[in-house]
Amino acid sequence: MNQCQAKLEDTFLHSGDCPYSDFIGGEHDGKYFCIFHLPYEFKNTDNVGKRETINKNFLNKVNELISVANLQNKELSKEIKIPLDIRGVIFSIEMDFQLISKIIYTSIDFTGSKFYSSTKFDECIIHGMAIFKNVEFNDVVSFNQTSIHGGGAGTDFSNTKFKNNVNFHKADLRGQTKFIDAIFEDDVNILNSDIYDSKFINTIFFKNIKFNDTRFQAGSIFQNTKFGFSRQKKSNFQFNFQIAQFLEDTKFLNCKFYGATKFDGTKFYKNVEIFNSHFTIAPSIINLDVNNENISFNKTTFDKGEISTFRKFKKMMEEQRNMWEATIFYGKELFEEWRESKFIWKIFSLNTFYLCSNNYGRWWLLPILWIILLTVGFAGLYYYYDLFILNNTEKLIGWEKGIHDYSKFKQSIIFSAQNLKLSWLFGRQIMYPTNGWSWLLNGFQSVINIILFAMTIISIRKRFKI
Repeated sequence: MNQCQAKLEDTFLHSGDCPYSDFIGGEHDGKYFCIFHLPYEFKNTDNVGKRETINKNFLNKVNELISVANLQNKELSKEIKIPLDIRGVIFSIEMDFQLISKIIYTSIDFTGSKFYSSTKFDECIIHGMAIFKNVEFNDVVSFNQTSIHGGGAGTDFSNTKFKNNVNFHKADLRGQTKFIDAIFEDDVNILNSDIYDSKFINTIFFKNIKFNDTRFQAGSIFQNTKFGFSRQKKSNFQFNFQIAQFLEDTKFLNCKFYGATKFDGTKFYKNVEIFNSHFTIAPSIINLDVNNENISFNKTTFDKGEISTFRKFKKMMEEQRNMWEATIFYGKELFEEWRESKFIWKIFSLNTFYLCSNNYGRWWLLPILWIILLTVGFAGLYYYYDLFILNNTEKLIGWEKGIHDYSKFKQSIIFSAQNLKLSWLFGRQIMYPTNGWSWLLNGFQSVINIILFAMTIISIRKRFKI
């Protein structure tokens, strides 16, 4: 059977007639397989020689057709539009799919294919969907100035492995762009490109990433995405979104950033949600352009960062009247100041007291625990140095009359606890300090209790927005 008359299910073109028959007299050159009508048994062959013949034929066939047309004094007055279905092919040599400027692919499908040498889709025009699911790129791949109009399925890189550098420069990816479960093992450069409705879900970037000057249109989702993922605890990789533009709602959900992230000059036009994510280093946000009322960091954590960055985040939350998240960033700001201070100030500064007493207002239970510990601690001092005496029995009421029968340490606990209501200063006392040192300790304990109670109330109000 002539390759041009192959059955429908055996063709890439889904047509019984070869569109190039006018140029080659209706018959194909017997030395080559027609790449556009190649039966699947040839695509999946393990024969290296036959596979390389197929690869080389793809690179040469269109140019050959054009040469034949020229010999016959015929011109390609119209752009050639073809679908390209090469599922499961193993490409062992360098591939350049922009053979001539006249080719426009109506769709392409490389599902399950493997590329072992560098591959170029530069300047390709694809009017429909572009499917790269379960593809393995073992060498450099580029999509520079590639235009994918999307169609119903858009551009799909799901479950694809990129084992070397990936380059998108001035690319235009319309429709929905999926990188679901994709793995990038080397540097990724997506520069000055347009990406529509992008979904980076369960995506892993092992090294550096650049989205510089790229426009994310029609919404963007980064979910369960790992940036700079490494088995090492420290990473020196950089993730740049510099001068990028996010034109619709943007979400970073459950993401991990294991390195330096830069949003310098980035512009978010609408809502930004950074939820339950983790940054080993707080992102750089120099000249960040965002409506402060449209950004949230709910349950997001930062190992460290610049003081100025946390101060800007705090201001954003204050403008939203989100006092709890503002408190969190204020705590981060103070902690970085504490971290950078000299050792002696780390011990005796108010910053240290604020950190230890209620974790900069972020843990409202901590002051209560301190009050309990201090009550027991001071009780030990009062007991050991015998710094209290009991009131006259006739002045005691109710359960207080039996206090004489309590053990000495239990009495010291009650004496220490009565500081919680400042009974040494206001109201009736069950016990009295014995001397000046005891009065001093009582006064000091009461002052600390007042401060801790105040911190508890403030923390509760911020946490529960009372």
